[in-house]
Parts: sequence; C-alpha cells; structure tokens
Amino acid sequence: MKKQGVDTIPPKDYNYNTTWDAVKVLIKCQYVPEWAISVIRYEWYALKFSRPQVLSFNQRALELITILGGSLTITRENLLWEEYLIKLPEATQNDISQQVRLMDILRGDSQKQMTLFGMMDIVGTHTLPFLPMPSGSGTLALSPNVTTA
Repeated sequence: MKKQGVDTIPPKDYNYNTTWDAVKVLIKCQYVPEWAISVIRYEWYALKFSRPQVLSFNQRALELITILGGSLTITRENLLWEEYLIKLPEATQNDISQQVRLMDILRGDSQKQMTLFGMMDIVGTHTLPFLPMPSGSGTLALSPNVTTA
C-alpha cells in the first residue's frame, strides 16, 4: 500500500477503482509459482474427451478452466472456450458451431453469446442419451455437485 502512496488502511466502503477479478489475477501472479501454472496448463492440454467418461471429463475440464481464470460464463472471445471446443469430437464441434451461428442469426447481434455452460449442455445432449445415466446426474454432463454460480 505504501508503494501506491496509501499510508493508512482505507475504510471498508472505500472505492478501490478495481474489480475483484483484477485482484484475483494479481494475487495469482504474485503467489502462484509459474511452474504450478505450467503443470495445470500441461494437464489442460493433455485432457482428452471420452464419451463414456463425459461426466468426469467435463468436471475436470471445468476445474482446470477455473484455475486458468475461466468460468461457466466464458464466451468464444476467451481462448479457453475454443480450447474446450477443440477437445470434442468433430461431429459435436460442428453441432456447437452451427448452433452458435444460428443463435447469432436469430438474435441479430452478439450481445448474448453462447457460454461454456451452454456448450457443456450441448455436449451432454449429444452424449448422455447414448450412455447409462448415473442417478442424480443432470443433462449438463456435469456432476450434480457443480454449481453454475
């Protein structure tokens, strides 16, 4: 704080002129070693889609995406969205791409784009009907304990 010219701790309602997301990035850069981020990136790139294990695939993909700074709300502007799409079978990639184009045409703008949550829902729609369903699983191809908040 002294580097920024702040001598006293500001009150709790002080305007810091930053967002919580920006603070999280700064904390991660300061306290997470580069090698740890490299290990997570390697695991992310090595993660392979498997139709029989779609629930565990999406669960681990979401965990890694969250560690790398993403969430269920990322859209196609985020590199992680595209990286997730590339891991999917070609037929599913094509279906998702067609649905994104159709959504853009119907909306007429790109104000509300498909999110990672929507993409995982499509993956579940295309995969889970052909697999035996574990009790309590949803159509999102995510484990029941995953929240979207």
